Amino acid sequence: MSLVALLLLGGARGTAMFTQKLFWSVLGLTIISLIVMVISEIGGWNRWAAVDFATGFYGPAGRGWEFGLGCLAALPQFRRLNTMMKPMVKGQLANLGLVGVGLSVFLIPPDLAFPSPTLAIPVLGAFLLVAFGDTPAGPATRLLSGRILNWLGEYSYSIYLWHWPLIVFASLLFPGSVEMKFLFALASLGLAVVSYHLVERPNRSLSFTPLSFAKWSVPVGALSVISLLFSLLYWAPRVAEGSIEPRALGEIEQQTSFSDMVLAYGQSCDQSKVAAVAELSQRLNQCFASDLDTPTHTAVIGDSHSWMVFPGLVASSKIGGVLLAPVSDPSVIGAELQQIASHLVELDGLESVFISAYWEHWGVPQDELKEVLDTLERNEVEVFILSGIPDFPFGAQNCKYQLNFLGTVCTIPVRTHTEGSSAYIADLATAVQTRTAADVLGASGYFCNTMECSMVKGTDLYFFDGNHLNSRGAKYLFANLLLDDSRVARVLGE
Repeated sequence: MSLVALLLLGGARGTAMFTQKLFWSVLGLTIISLIVMVISEIGGWNRWAAVDFATGFYGPAGRGWEFGLGCLAALPQFRRLNTMMKPMVKGQLANLGLVGVGLSVFLIPPDLAFPSPTLAIPVLGAFLLVAFGDTPAGPATRLLSGRILNWLGEYSYSIYLWHWPLIVFASLLFPGSVEMKFLFALASLGLAVVSYHLVERPNRSLSFTPLSFAKWSVPVGALSVISLLFSLLYWAPRVAEGSIEPRALGEIEQQTSFSDMVLAYGQSCDQSKVAAVAELSQRLNQCFASDLDTPTHTAVIGDSHSWMVFPGLVASSKIGGVLLAPVSDPSVIGAELQQIASHLVELDGLESVFISAYWEHWGVPQDELKEVLDTLERNEVEVFILSGIPDFPFGAQNCKYQLNFLGTVCTIPVRTHTEGSSAYIADLATAVQTRTAADVLGASGYFCNTMECSMVKGTDLYFFDGNHLNSRGAKYLFANLLLDDSRVARVLGE
């Protein structure tokens, strides 16, 4: 695909195809895409990236304006406008563009939802640099005139085409390995140099004639036919034998939601026949009980990870009376855990509390967590903090289904998991240090061996997404904890 793009775009740049109609067409499509992006932001629809990142990130509807600006900068109409401007003005615009590109490094968060007006900062900055960066006046031009940056600029388009496919292949072949992504990205420099001299540069001088069109349509058409044949030869047998069906059994994000999974094992506390539990639901943001006519014996609290632990506790407890009380805002999880704990201790019969959260992302709120432990211990409640559940840099659907000829992706190197979890595991250990009624339950050993961590065991998928267990995984975890930890077995009635 990269070679095809080089052939088509490289040839087009050396022709006279940029007519007045093309200019207005590109301008119109750019404006339409901008309108879609603004409406999406105002209506909050840009959050589609939260559930379908590919649509938000790659979809042309809300991001086509970025490509449109690049096309406009290359058209003769804009170049004529460029020649009419004073060098000093163009130099200042180039400087402004350099500032925009630099600021974008600090202003764009890693979890930005697409499309977003925030992208105007790097896009407009790059547009100003491309359009006016060749003006002698100004520090931007002097900075970009260095030998290394000139070399990168010469091959930048080829590097752009090659680097991302290689990084994607590195992610598929070596999941979780940052080193391999870096090495594959470096390899794109060599491929870029080769394709630049063999494809891009020769095509810049091509004249667009019927003969040249026929000349290049043959290899381009041949590549398209080969790609189509490869797809048919690969997928046709699999469709016939049904082998693109799920490779592992279990829930994934597209099939259900957290609340659906929880409601299969409990109901809202406000429906409880136990007065104390029903009253508790009035003081908590959310509350679910496994038994409407049984007093609470065990509770699980935390962020969205507590939702996924709930099915495992309900299935493992021989006593019953399991209650789920999740926080409403994980960014202040420490304060909310304190508030929830102060309400839970008012329940008669509460003997144990399990705490589960995305510690790797939020960090461990040491001071607040210690106060939570103090509150529960004063009321003779045993506390178990879950930790060590692997965080995979891909979704469960990548493991459940065979999406490409490289097969499914279900594992990460155990070193990747250890590096990401060691800091918060140490913080949790410090929080429970010297306490007799609190303990940290490590889950790593149930999903990792000495080489890798996996989403599956046999044919069973144990993850809901990249870092949440599904109900099958939660049951698997607690079945093993019951066998390996006598305290867990005792509080759950084994």
